[in-house]
Amino acid sequence: MQSCSVEPLLAYTIGLIGGDDSLTEKRVTITDINPDFHHSVLKPIFRQLFGVKTVISSYKTAKGNTTYRTRINSKSVYKLYSEAFSIPEGKDKTYRMETPKEMLSVPNDVIGEYIRGWMDAEGWVTLKKSRRNEKIYISPRIALNIVNRKMRDELCSLIKKLGIHVTTWDSKKIFGFQIIGIENVTLYADLIGFRHPDKIKKLSYCLSEAKRGLQCA
Repeated sequence: MQSCSVEPLLAYTIGLIGGDDSLTEKRVTITDINPDFHHSVLKPIFRQLFGVKTVISSYKTAKGNTTYRTRINSKSVYKLYSEAFSIPEGKDKTYRMETPKEMLSVPNDVIGEYIRGWMDAEGWVTLKKSRRNEKIYISPRIALNIVNRKMRDELCSLIKKLGIHVTTWDSKKIFGFQIIGIENVTLYADLIGFRHPDKIKKLSYCLSEAKRGLQCA
């Protein structure tokens, strides 16, 4: 296994696991409904980082829907994330998650990968419509909600470090941020982007729709 210095791909997995996935039973588990994400993205990343075999399987959720999970059954990989980078485990993980201190002094390309991991796990892309003077304007929008205010604020600080404008909101126990507007979202696409195939397609679609002339000024 490689050392725990934060290279870009490792930063991506730290964000991904910190955002939505679990460290339990001395293994790493990543869940997502898109099988292509597991086979085309996660499998080669973990092979390149650690030389480990990933176990990809499908299962039914409580609602009867089919989803997929990637498991890395490696104690050394588990310890890297849980001990070296202090990613918590357990049901309250999201409330206790903090950006690893190693991420505070890395180059911008590594920051971008860390954010990309979080956004692949928890973010979404949409079009926001607004009406002015009887005209409808469309803006591309990237957003994320989380129950951990401190984690939200840390992510926003890192995004701003890349020169991307981000706004926040609080709603009861949910804390969110958004990146909105064609220029701002284009900058996000150039500096961060996504690896998740569904989100890559949605980002391309939303930017294309905005560029057709209905974007906000």
